[in-house]
Amino acid sequence: MVHVSNTMAQVSISGYAYPDSMVTISMNGVVVGTTVADQSGLFSKDLSVASGEDTFSVWGADSFGSQSTTANVTIYLAPGTKTYISNIILSPTVSSSVSVARKGSTVKLYGSAPPNSEVTIFSSGNVLGSVKTGNNGVWSFSLDTTGLKPGSYSINAIAQITKNGLISGLSGNLGLSVSNCGIGDLDCDNKVDIVDLSIMLFYWKQHVPKGNPADLNGDGVVDLKDLSILLYFWTG
Repeated sequence: MVHVSNTMAQVSISGYAYPDSMVTISMNGVVVGTTVADQSGLFSKDLSVASGEDTFSVWGADSFGSQSTTANVTIYLAPGTKTYISNIILSPTVSSSVSVARKGSTVKLYGSAPPNSEVTIFSSGNVLGSVKTGNNGVWSFSLDTTGLKPGSYSINAIAQITKNGLISGLSGNLGLSVSNCGIGDLDCDNKVDIVDLSIMLFYWKQHVPKGNPADLNGDGVVDLKDLSILLYFWTG
């Protein structure tokens, strides 16, 4: 016969994450378990822990290597009982194709969220737009910087599963700078030099999306024509 201490309690934690992602659970700052979300983004974990008032923290990592913010739940666990903590929804992750964008270019924002959820993207509390995820939980949004003033922006997002009204917490902040950079100044440091050449060589002979700073003539490919333009504006 297995003796279970009457000071212990059972807890089941479940919710929505990114498909096939690793979900980590901590209690009072100490990791107490991990689990992998299924292909529909659902995760659950049963734990046996000490009874009392405890704070559980849940976060996940997506296929891009980005991590959600932490969802926290504080609850009292009575000895000898089982408690269910459900409907946790992880925040979206947010990444960008560039960290410095030339004003007028289009920046690709992307990340992960629970499948078939609606992701709303914000900058300093202002809504930039929204997009829905597919079955794989991946989302992307094309941000036109034409209407943005040069400066630094903080981008974040929330996710909502409309079928049950669940809303995530706010994602982490993504920094994005918009600049009126000169032609050939790919890193926006007010000079055209070896750093800009290195950036161009990174994209060399590649087909790139509209707004890529290395595509100086805007024909969709980085090649000798772009190099000629860069060298024309070379300052060293």
